[in-house]
Amino acid sequence: MAVNESGDSRRRPRYGVEVRVQIMRGDKTQTYVCRDVSEHGLFVHTDDPFENGESVQVRIFLPGTAVAPVLKGEVVRVSQHDEGGVAIRLQGEDTELEQFARQHGADILRRGEKRLVLVEPDADARFFLRTVLGIDGYKVEIFEGGASASERLLQPEVDLLIGDPLARVADDEPLAEWASQHFTKPVIFVFAGEMLGEDMPAGRNWRYLEEPVDIGALRDALDQLLLGGRGETAEVG
Repeated sequence: MAVNESGDSRRRPRYGVEVRVQIMRGDKTQTYVCRDVSEHGLFVHTDDPFENGESVQVRIFLPGTAVAPVLKGEVVRVSQHDEGGVAIRLQGEDTELEQFARQHGADILRRGEKRLVLVEPDADARFFLRTVLGIDGYKVEIFEGGASASERLLQPEVDLLIGDPLARVADDEPLAEWASQHFTKPVIFVFAGEMLGEDMPAGRNWRYLEEPVDIGALRDALDQLLLGGRGETAEVG
């Protein structure tokens, strides 16, 4: 998810993120996953009914912090569309939240400069990988396979290949075999467990991840291969 620049009603940039949030309304507490946060507000995708102007209390569980303070908030927008939810403006100051939002925003901008090519014949796997990569801000081009995928991978602006090592590309060749001969950039291959015994090609800047993919391991591999291990990605607690 790329940076959402602020418009007339949003005076600060909001950054794609993934953190656990508790919203307290009277004597009821509901936990959500928030994927849109700024230094002074957040947006939560939910079908739960909220009202504009409603006062709430919010606890945001930031990665690497031992205590999640309770902040006062006000509902400033309720959306009923397919991607509906509630926007909450936080009141008061939270230094850790502000620092986290700024750092995460910087990481998102760095990831947004990277172009990835995803080659995956399985629709469910494509959806999963596309979702994770999109949340983290990467530019992603998607192919099921075929000559068009290998042709795109030869373009200089591509920074990384990710996908199924057995996907068929040009001349019906397995992707891993093709990449070992033609692709010099970083590679992440996602493979099924039964492939462990196969003689799979490898490269210096290649990573193999076994299905089902651990999101943390995938993000760590991406940061190591593309950002030198400097980036930090939020994870749901």
